[in-house]
Amino acid sequence: MTTGSRIELKVGLFVFIAILIGSILVFTIGSQNNLFIAQTKYETLFTDVVGLRAGSPVRMAGMNVGTVTDIDIGDEGKIHVIFGVREDKTRFIREGSVVSIGSKGMLGDQLLEITVGRGKPIPPNGRIMSVETTALSHYMKQAGRLLSAAESTADNILTGTEALGDPQFGEDIRKAASDVSTVLSEIAEGDGLLNRLIMDARLARSVEETVRNLQATSERLSGVSENVQAITRQIRNGKGLVSKILYDPEGSRIIDELASATSEVSTMLDEIRHNDSTVHRLLYTDDATDLLANLTQISEDLKAVSNDIRRGRGTLGGLLSDPSLYEDLKRLVGNLQRNEILRALVRYSIKKDETQSRTEVETSR
Repeated sequence: MTTGSRIELKVGLFVFIAILIGSILVFTIGSQNNLFIAQTKYETLFTDVVGLRAGSPVRMAGMNVGTVTDIDIGDEGKIHVIFGVREDKTRFIREGSVVSIGSKGMLGDQLLEITVGRGKPIPPNGRIMSVETTALSHYMKQAGRLLSAAESTADNILTGTEALGDPQFGEDIRKAASDVSTVLSEIAEGDGLLNRLIMDARLARSVEETVRNLQATSERLSGVSENVQAITRQIRNGKGLVSKILYDPEGSRIIDELASATSEVSTMLDEIRHNDSTVHRLLYTDDATDLLANLTQISEDLKAVSNDIRRGRGTLGGLLSDPSLYEDLKRLVGNLQRNEILRALVRYSIKKDETQSRTEVETSR
């Protein structure tokens, strides 16, 4: 190789290396916005930076105002993001500004977005409050699930509609339609119940009246139900016997007393049925007939005596109806009280009767 060739080779190699270095610088400078502009550093914290990296742009109100310079994980587990903002834009970074992670597009790189604050200016190297945003990957996962669900739905629809292409299915549909048409023709032209129900006005009125009667019956049943509910409330809240039996502690005592009384009545009825007592004879033997006959006869005799007395017959009748007899008897009794002989005779008779009675008693002993 001659000297000229070696020089040309070295020059070509130098030019190639220079072009390569220039290209790298062009791409590097192109990716680093505001590379030669003075920036003020700020800090924020995230739990997940979602693809954010050093060199990612920082935007405010849609404009590039800085660049992410460093990303690191702190001791507390939070991710520290250091970014720079052009000094001429720092006047908008105030208390109330919020940093969030955004995206350039559906498939673009991540970036930081800063909102304009309204409070006091945040000093350099100050910490700006961050807001966690939903990552694009989360939306992509949701989109993937939706696509899977849509695909499954499409498969189900395809499976369900495969039967529509079967000739036998079409024939069944035509046959069913023909049967329905035949049934409707018979209803329209025949003399069955459905035809009369549709065509006969009297039957329609009868059905309508039946429906009204059913409605009225339903309303009455509703009223009865309301009355039953009212009675139930009265029983629950009242102070009657049923309420006491159901809700009062003394109800058990009342039930026990009723049970005891029922048992006693049952025992008494059983004794009357099986024992030879007066009530048993009156209920189950002929003595009841004789007793009723005697009572009837006595009632008739008392009725006859009462009629005779009312008419003034006999001594009682005379005493009740004849005033003169009453006056004579009164005078006679008065004369007896004034007659000493009669009074002595009466005392003697009473004394004699008492002596005789005492003698009889002692003799009987």
